[in-house]
Formats: sequence, C-alpha cells, structure tokens
Amino acid sequence: MPFLRPGIRKLLRLGDGREVDDEIALHLELRIESLMREGLTRDEATAEATRLFAQSDASLRALHATAHARDDRMRLHNRWESVQQDLRYAARRLLREPAVTLFMVLTLALGIGANVTAFSLIDRILLRGPEYVVDRDALSRLYLHVEGPPFGSQTMGWISHPVYDALRRDMRGVLGLGVYRVDDQMIGAGAAAKPQRIGTADGSFFPLLGAKSLIGRFFVPSDESENATIAVLSEATWRNDFGADPAVLGKSYTVDDKVYTIVGVAPAGFTGAALDRVDAWKLIGSDGKKSQNWNVIVRRKPGVSVATVSIAAEAARRLSPEVAPKWAPKGTLLATPMGYDDAGNPSLESVLARWLGVISLIILVITCANLVNLQLARLARRNQELGIRVALGAGRARVLRLLVFEGVLVAIAGGVGSLFVARITEPLIRSVLFVNAGFEASVVDGRVLLAVGTITLLTALVVGVIPALRMGSDSLTASLKNGARVAGGRSQMRHALTVVQAALSVVLLVGAGLFLRSMAHVRALDLGMDAERVVVAEARFPKATGTFEERSALERSRYRQLLDAVRQEPGVERAALTVGLPFYSSFGVGLWVPGMDSIPQLPGGGPYITAVNGDYFATMGTKLQRGRVFTDQDREGSEPVVIVGAAMAKLLWPSADALTKCITLYARTAPCVRVVGIVADIHRNGLREEASLQYYVPIGQEKSFSGMSIVIQPSEQTALSWSALKARMMRADPGIVALDVKVLGNALAGELRPLRLGMITFGLSAVLALVVAALGLYSVMAYMVAWRTHEIGVRMALGATEGSVARLVVGNSAALAGIGIVIGLVACLLGRRLIEAQLFEVSGADPVVFAGVAGSVLLVALLAGWLPARRAARIRPTEALRAE
Repeated sequence: MPFLRPGIRKLLRLGDGREVDDEIALHLELRIESLMREGLTRDEATAEATRLFAQSDASLRALHATAHARDDRMRLHNRWESVQQDLRYAARRLLREPAVTLFMVLTLALGIGANVTAFSLIDRILLRGPEYVVDRDALSRLYLHVEGPPFGSQTMGWISHPVYDALRRDMRGVLGLGVYRVDDQMIGAGAAAKPQRIGTADGSFFPLLGAKSLIGRFFVPSDESENATIAVLSEATWRNDFGADPAVLGKSYTVDDKVYTIVGVAPAGFTGAALDRVDAWKLIGSDGKKSQNWNVIVRRKPGVSVATVSIAAEAARRLSPEVAPKWAPKGTLLATPMGYDDAGNPSLESVLARWLGVISLIILVITCANLVNLQLARLARRNQELGIRVALGAGRARVLRLLVFEGVLVAIAGGVGSLFVARITEPLIRSVLFVNAGFEASVVDGRVLLAVGTITLLTALVVGVIPALRMGSDSLTASLKNGARVAGGRSQMRHALTVVQAALSVVLLVGAGLFLRSMAHVRALDLGMDAERVVVAEARFPKATGTFEERSALERSRYRQLLDAVRQEPGVERAALTVGLPFYSSFGVGLWVPGMDSIPQLPGGGPYITAVNGDYFATMGTKLQRGRVFTDQDREGSEPVVIVGAAMAKLLWPSADALTKCITLYARTAPCVRVVGIVADIHRNGLREEASLQYYVPIGQEKSFSGMSIVIQPSEQTALSWSALKARMMRADPGIVALDVKVLGNALAGELRPLRLGMITFGLSAVLALVVAALGLYSVMAYMVAWRTHEIGVRMALGATEGSVARLVVGNSAALAGIGIVIGLVACLLGRRLIEAQLFEVSGADPVVFAGVAGSVLLVALLAGWLPARRAARIRPTEALRAE
C-alpha cells in the first residue's frame, strides 16, 4: 500500500488494534476532505475514499494481523538483542579474570570429561553389551552349583557336554542352546608359536546369537555332523596376520598343532556372548564333546523368565541322571542373565563400570560444589556493583540473568573441553582397566554427545542458577548502604559446599587406601613358592599312539632330554620337571591311610598329587621343613616314596612323626608308600586359598595322570632370553610342534586384577578429587580474605597480631575440612560392605587407612589455607580503607 503515509507504516509496528482503527479513521477523514476540495460531495468523497482504502473487514483484519506480527517480531528482536548484550557482558566479565575463568573451565572439563568417559564405558558394557548379538536380554547362561568335597559350596560355569546334550534334547521353554568356551591356545608351530585367545563353539552357537559374518560364514549345526575342522577369524586377526586378504577363505590356520580351514571372518568388534577379546573361533571336535568344562547359553522364549529357565534346566537334567559329572552328582543347574563370570558373580567389567559411574558422579559433584563455591565468593565481592545496577533500573531479573549466563558460558566451555579430555582418557582407561576387552568405545557417537549435552546442561544450571538465586534483591539493595560486606551473612552455603567436597574426597581416598593395603597384604603373602620368579616351559608334541603307560613313558623321556638342554642355557639357575602345575592343573588319585577308614578333609580340598623330580622344590622356592627331597634314585622301579605338605602331615598324624608313616596310593591293596619329607604348603589355586591336602611323588612313579612341564628359576646375575631358550629346546627336540613359555605368577593376574584396578581407579580419582577440592578451598579462602580485607584491617588496627589473623584463616579452613572428614568417614563406615568383597585380608573399616586419610585431607586443608592466611596477615589498616 504505497499510498499510506509513513505514520501508517510506523503504526504497523504496534500491537494495539484500537490504535490501528483510529489511525485508519484519521487518514480516511483526511482523504474525504481532500476529495471534497476537488469538488465532490461528501457522500461521493466518502465512497471514493473508502474505495481507495479498500476498507473492508478482510483488509482491516489483515492490517491488524500485520501489526501484531510486526510487534511480535520486534519483541523477539529486542529480547534477542538483550540476550546478546548480556552474553557479551558475561564473556567480558569472565575475560577480566582469565586465571579464575581458566581454572573453572579446566575444572569443569575434568569433571564432565570423567563422566563422559564413564558413560561411554558404562554404555558399552552394561547397556549395549557384546556387538552383533540380537536381543541379548533374552539370553541366559547356565551354572552348576555344587555342595561338598572336593570343591566345597560354590557355583561354577562349567557344564559337561553330555549334560548339554541332555538339555538340548529335553529342556523346555527355550528357543535354543549353544555351547562355547574361550581359553589360551597356541597358534602356529615350533618356536614361533604364540598363545592367542581362541574360542571353541558348536554349530548352534552363532545362530543362537543371531550374528552375521563379515566374510564367508559362521558355523552351523550341520558342520558338527560332518566333523569339520573349520575356523573363523576375528577381524583383527584377519587384518594383522593375513593382511586383510579377501581371499583368506580356504586357507589353513593351525591351533594346538591341528590344522583348521578358514571359512569366515567375524565383523570388527565381535566377541561372541561376552566382551572378552577372541582372536579366532574353531568348531568343537569329537574330543571336546567329552569335556566337562563348557559355557552353556540359552535363548529364552518370549515371556519365559530366568528363574523358569533354572527350573527347566534342572528338570531336563534329572531325566538323564547318568550324565551328571562324577565329582558333582548332586549338583544343581542354575540360570543367570548374561554378564556374570565363571563363578556366577557379576563380571569384573560390569563391577568396574559401576565403580567408574559412581566415582565420576562423585568427581562431578565435587567439581560443581567447587565452582558454585567459587562463584559465591566472587559474587560476594561484586555485591555492590550488582546493587548499583539494580538501583539504576536494570531490574533484578536482568541482573540474575547476567549471573546465570556467566555460569552457562563456563559450563559450555567445560563441556567442549570434556570431549577432548574424554578423547584422551577413554582409550587410556580402557587399556588399563579393560585389558582383555574386545570392544572399542568411542566418545564421538550420538549417545555420548547426548550425554555430554545433558551433563553440561545440568552443570550449567547448578553452576549458574544456584549462585544467582543466592543473590537476593534485599542483599543487592542493602549493598548500596553497607558495601560489599553485606554478603558475609550468606556464607553458610559456601561452608556447606566446602564440607561436601572434603567428605567426598575422603570417600575416594579411603577406597584407594583400602585397595593399596590389600595389595600390600598380597605382596606380603607367603604362597609357599616364589611364583613371580618361576618360568614355565611347556612343549607340545605330535599325538602319540599306544597305551597310556607307553605315551607317558615317551613324554617323560622327551622332557628329560629337554630338561638337560634347558639347564645348559645361560641365565638358568635351576630347572626341574613336574606333572601338575600350581594355578594350572591339579590331579587326584585314590589315597588311603593305614588305620583310617576315611581321610579327613581340609577347607581347601584335596588331596592333590604332583609328580616332581629332586630339584623341583629348590626351583620353586618351596622350603623343606623336615626329611629329604627326591633324588635321582627315586624314579620308576625304585622304592615308592612320598613327600607330604605340612598341613597334610599335621592333619593325618597330629601326634606322631609323619616321617615314620606311610600311605597307600591308587588302590587300597597297593604297597604302602613311605613318607620321606615334609615341605611347606603352597597355594595351588590362587591367592584366596585355605589349607589343603598336598603330596608329591617322584617322576616315573605317577600313574593315571600326565601332562609335564619344566619349571625354571632364572639366574639373578644373567638375564634369561626366552627366544634363545625356545631355540635351544627346538634344537634338542626338533619334533616339538609348539612351545609355550610363561611366568608362573602371571596366573595370579586374574585375582590381582580387581585389586590393581580398584587401586588405580580409586587412586587416580581420589588424587583428582583432592586436587580439585584443595584448589577450590584455596580459591574460596583467597576470595574470602579479599572480601574481608576491611574487617582484617580493622582487627590489625585494634591490635591483632599477624599470627592471630593467620590462625583465624587457617582455622576456618581446617574446621570446614574437619567436618567433611568426619562425614566422609561415617559414610565409608556405612557403605564398607559394598567394597569389602573385592579387598584382600583388609576390613572396609581399616583404622590405618581411616587415620591416614583423615590426616592427609586435614594437611591438604591446612596447606590450602596457609597461602591466603599469609596474605591476610600482611593486610594493613590503610589497605582496609582503600578496600572500603
């Protein structure tokens, strides 16, 4: 409408409809008067003006709508312009204190980054689970719970294959069953052979998971009927060992001197039903179907619970009682969800993920408390400035918005920084805490970015809104009269936040201290041998023919030849032979004691038999307590002799000399075997082990068990080269198929792992939390000293000494830390049972740890208050006047 005057265009910026009508009526009347001066009558002029203005109801409504829309646009424009002004001011205000702002951003980046890393791992372990598994929640794992000797009361994830066959035949309420296990096996041949994590599965396993291969195919049930020797590589093995060759199908892959044909490659990150790394999969063979040690998983039908699966499994097994293991005829089958370890407990990965979640939340709370405290201290100094803004008409809401924007900008910067922190820490934590994990987590996927946004938003609300709400309108107004000192009455929240930081730091430090004490107890534990120094060498030969006795004699002959070669290798102090190896293999045979109807039991089980030669005990570092060790004359065909463990000697002959006694082995009617020595008991199965029955026979006098190893004690003067050792053994017996060399103490890694990981997790988190809390306490005390400059100057003018002023500041810091220490220790006492199961011979309320943590936190608090105290002690009355 170009004929409208500028006044009408200006009118369209308004939102009042009555003004629109009045303005249009005015212009209509002016047009009528103009037309009447041109000679038209009033009626004619009115009709012509109305036509020109097109004044219909529709036109008026359009004008009204345009006016309202313009008003809304202007209102939004003004608001956005106001927001931009506040954001620019908040940014300038933060840049005026670059050191404080950088401290807040870095602190938030660490706090949020810890939570992003924890969420990434929790999401991968607890929420997503293994990759490529369809409907994982419908899967369950079966366990065998046994009561009584030789294992006591425990739950084991070992199911025999005959039991599995019975379950496949008779079990109800499931869509299918599969069987698998993962263990270390030798890949390749000769000295170049290396241990790898190999999964063995039946043809039903992969269809049960619903996984699809990357190249080729997985196993199917028909492969078992054809007795195929086939393997599936992991994507990493295909890439590293075969150069990602697309023509890998049909090539050979040697596992434990048996050649398998490659039929497929698993997709990247596929680990089967668990999250442990698997380098390759091979199809179960006929020998494996006789094994007692299999993991059985089932897929439940819709609507069937885990408890129902337990009932159905036990009912199916009872239909075939002949398949029960001989050592556990009264065992009971149980079902659990996936994610439990071989003992039926939550897996270490899931426990660690939960720990990380709780610890990261504690760190975030400490971080937020730190920054809120710092913001409150900063605002206490700015109280007069903000009061002036309110007095000049800015309005309380506008001032509060300025304060909120400062917190939001800091939180956003911290959230962006957290992505860089998580990018660095997530691979590091995964490599330290989840060494065997086969998954790869990422901090850049959509779920993690959503978590970053959510955490940052919540943090922004906490860091920005809480301090702003504390600055009430009354205090802002009163500040004009009383200056900055008016905020001093609102220090309760600052004190409370400081106490919270100290208390949570105590919780993390206590956790770290308990695990550190556990590791110290492990180091001081007497295993009865020097497992960390003993090296074990095992050779694998082509499968021999003949009777068991003939195969055992051949094995002894070849190992004795290897032993002579090993003893000649530089760096070898001692070496010996053994059939039966602590932490790896235990054997039991029939044993009777003259004059006893039955053998009493010890909590650790047994009796365990081991066949060794004379140098075994010196090589292992096991002490001879009485009698003698075996000699070269103690061998097959010589007088049968035995060496017993100290606990066995004390249990069987408590009031007699064991060296005058004998025992009967293998058959009650066999000749009595004379006891010639008593040695210290060793830990056969792990760290947490009670006394067990243990005894030894000479190599060559063992029957019905086999599986030799060479144990080596390296020299302390000359380094032992494993590659040279393997080469010497290969030269001594070129018929060796594969060689495996390892440190015996590495077998304890599984038990040491929770202790080490707990110590690392809590330790690093506690140090981070303590540093953040200390810096926060220091910054708050420094701000409070600056805020109280006037008061301190007056005190000094009235005769207060520098020492008394310093004690005032340090005392405030120590008092707040002391309250936090008490609260934190009480919280640790109440929650100690949550962590005691992971500790080793340490109480969750260990007084040494509690005292050490309390002293450390108090010392840090004193140091954090010392520098501000020095500054306070140097304040002079003239500074107080300038501060006012």
